[in-house]
Amino acid sequence: MKIHRAYRYELDPNTEQRILLAKHAGAARFAYNWGLARWIEIYEKEGRTTNAIELHRELNRLKKTDFPWMYEVSKWAPQEALRDLEKAFQNFFRGRKTGRKVGHPKFRRKHDRRDSFRLDNSSGTIRLLLDGLDPRHPGKARHIVLPRIGAVRLKEKPIRRKKGGVVRAHLPQGRILHATVSREADRWFVSLTVEEEIPDPPPPKGPAAGIDAGLKSFTTLADETGAIRKTDAPRPLRRALKRLRRLQRKLSRRGVRDEEKGRLIERTKNYEKTRLEIARLHRRIRNIRLDFLHKLTTELV
Repeated sequence: MKIHRAYRYELDPNTEQRILLAKHAGAARFAYNWGLARWIEIYEKEGRTTNAIELHRELNRLKKTDFPWMYEVSKWAPQEALRDLEKAFQNFFRGRKTGRKVGHPKFRRKHDRRDSFRLDNSSGTIRLLLDGLDPRHPGKARHIVLPRIGAVRLKEKPIRRKKGGVVRAHLPQGRILHATVSREADRWFVSLTVEEEIPDPPPPKGPAAGIDAGLKSFTTLADETGAIRKTDAPRPLRRALKRLRRLQRKLSRRGVRDEEKGRLIERTKNYEKTRLEIARLHRRIRNIRLDFLHKLTTELV
């Protein structure tokens, strides 16, 4: 059977590549916001909806005259952002038909979400360099090639070490479909979506069990014998959440604010310093949760 599997690596870009990565994320955000504004305008004036293909054609026509800076980034960054916009509207309209509460697509603000963009690999330009023998990138090992950005060094070798010294390669075993590059605080990551062929899973064995997610206990498990086992959330998570609340209160006191409306009108250096500290803590909380869930599901299986 065929599956889509994700491979995530941390990047170690140089200064020039960091600027290019930020430009790609900015171009994706701009294309999404521009497409959303045009979608609303077309609907209000013509009473119809549009799609990602039509918007991308119009955006391409405007590049030379209105947005020449977009030639500095890969064409895939804005194109994939417009596809995300179309999917957001499809979910919105589908939710209205089925009665589900799905919000209308919103404009993306720079400081309200993490920087990210997606690159399609239909042309086969995205690839991992591991042996340094690629003729187009001689001597480049432990790198990934991204369109318009070039060969970006990986933070670590794509391997995983298990207990007992056993080494397992963490490498794609199929066709790379696309790459999603994202920034968490001051670190950049790339996630590769790969189409792989795997054997069909065996039929389930063992007794059935029921799992309930609660507030006091993270999970409560009961098997066929009536035995009950409770699992609590990890202590480091509780400490990190407590520290997050303290930092968020500290951030609310930073910066220059409008006395009447209370809105932030100037981001000071201390404000940005605290904001980066919060972003790093969010990344740590996310890693604690993922590690806990991975260990819990592995134990249950």
